Amino acid sequence: MEYLFYCRNKPNVDDLRMEHREEHWSFMDGYDDRFIARGPTLMPDRETATGSMHVVDLQSDEEAKVFAYDEPFAKAGVFDEIIIRRWTNALKRTMWKFDGDDSNPRFLFLGHGREGDDVTDQRNALLEAHRAFLASPEKMKMQILRGPLWDMSGDIWVGSFFLLEAPNSGCRKGLLRGRALHRERAVRAHGVSRLAVRRPPLAPFPPSRYGTLAPRGKSSIHARTPESMELRRWQIPSTSM
Repeated sequence: MEYLFYCRNKPNVDDLRMEHREEHWSFMDGYDDRFIARGPTLMPDRETATGSMHVVDLQSDEEAKVFAYDEPFAKAGVFDEIIIRRWTNALKRTMWKFDGDDSNPRFLFLGHGREGDDVTDQRNALLEAHRAFLASPEKMKMQILRGPLWDMSGDIWVGSFFLLEAPNSGCRKGLLRGRALHRERAVRAHGVSRLAVRRPPLAPFPPSRYGTLAPRGKSSIHARTPESMELRRWQIPSTSM
């Protein structure tokens, strides 16, 4: 089973992160043959880490909890929030199989599904249009990875995950705004930044450990509003991170 882990840093933890970096790398070495994607998320300066992203093939929810909470950064208190989701690999590859241009910036995008009993049915009804929109060669060359996010049962759709390579903001925003799921308001798109809105956690992970994804309100920008398309820079991990 494939799991997405997105961990947001607390403010001012650069020194703490550096202190535990070698332990972090040693821990990750134990999962080397099971990674689908990994890497830090960055500020616009492309130097300052704001969090970590991992997509890993694991055997169970219990193994996912071990990966999330026994990781040295998590144990040391680096993260303000840990988000865990089941995921389906729509492109059937790892990020290392993407034939891209290293000179182009890369981005992580999370779209959180709207709440409601019918959201999975709504997503399924739009799925073919969604796939058709993303299938053109021009759009495919931007997609490192993509796929739906699920609750921990694997049955309820809760959003979308993309890794993108795009030369400019117009390209990536055009790709994400035009998706059928956005046009039909199935998704609320939020950048993976510390200011992203949240909503309640999904079982079986308890709020005290799992983190939250949070309240509706004024900051819950609709996906069709261009200002909601905030992305976080992302890169393949290096020894400096």
